Amino acid sequence: MINAQLKRVIVILCCILSNLAVVVGGVQAKENFPTRTVRVVIPHAPAGPADTVARELSHYLSSKWGESVINDNRSGANGSIGAEIVAKANPDGYTLLLTSMGVVAVNPSLNNLKFDPLKDLSPIALVANSSNVLVVNPSLGVKNLQEFIQLVKANPQKMNFGSAGVGTASHLSMELFNQTAGLKMLHVPYKGASPAVTDLLSNQIQAFMSGTTGALPYIQAGKLIALGVTSSEMIAILPNVPPIGKTLPGFELGNWYGLFAPAGTSKELVQQISQDVQGILQSSDVKKNLFKSGFEPVPNQTPEQFAAFVKKEVERWSKVVKSSNIQAN
Repeated sequence: MINAQLKRVIVILCCILSNLAVVVGGVQAKENFPTRTVRVVIPHAPAGPADTVARELSHYLSSKWGESVINDNRSGANGSIGAEIVAKANPDGYTLLLTSMGVVAVNPSLNNLKFDPLKDLSPIALVANSSNVLVVNPSLGVKNLQEFIQLVKANPQKMNFGSAGVGTASHLSMELFNQTAGLKMLHVPYKGASPAVTDLLSNQIQAFMSGTTGALPYIQAGKLIALGVTSSEMIAILPNVPPIGKTLPGFELGNWYGLFAPAGTSKELVQQISQDVQGILQSSDVKKNLFKSGFEPVPNQTPEQFAAFVKKEVERWSKVVKSSNIQAN
């Protein structure tokens, strides 16, 4: 009898100590992180939009944490190479991923990945959004989006649009635009946005869904006509360009950038990093710098909210890929 009671007491004490260890471990992780250099993997080429967002965030995280935060550009395979590095990294918070929506929301439907973004990555924070802008060559003679839609409908399968590559944001956003407007245009994929814009300027292609900062100099110089932005409201960098949604109700999209950790990272650590990021995004200097580069910071969103958002984005773009019959090269 005594031995049985003693065993029960020992079992209860072990459970209490085990739970206490988990709590204390979580608190220590929160209080002690980081104690060494943190690496932020960017699965895109240097000097691109994701790189701009990452460098801004890393600079302020380094100041806040008192430790170095380095950026590591690992481009290739539509971003899946860099994302896989993080997905398979030690879930201790010292290897993070800063990526655009295409890597986690589009790649699963377009490519055979060696990892599952929804299962192998832990969403931390939605950092920033950027709007795209539909631009055309002035020689088309259209002054607004409605005129462009009418022109394309009058010439089915005769007009084309360029993209930065199959499955890129510029490609999928145009596919969604065509579906919403009921248009039939030919797709001309390029290896990057720059050659697409070059051919648009020479009227080799008729339309391109560009990042706002990349198109801005040509719009200001009158070399390209901006017909509409993809955000729900007008944006500061292009104050006179209306949202596409005003002509096509319900059309709204943005190229978003988020921070992820490997799956298995403790909830306490994910929460801490998320809170630190939220604090940085509310800084007036950070807002100013991001706005200047064509981005809108997204503060006040929890990891749980971001995870739900990512799941919806995966579902949304999966439908676009299937309905457009998009095949990876």
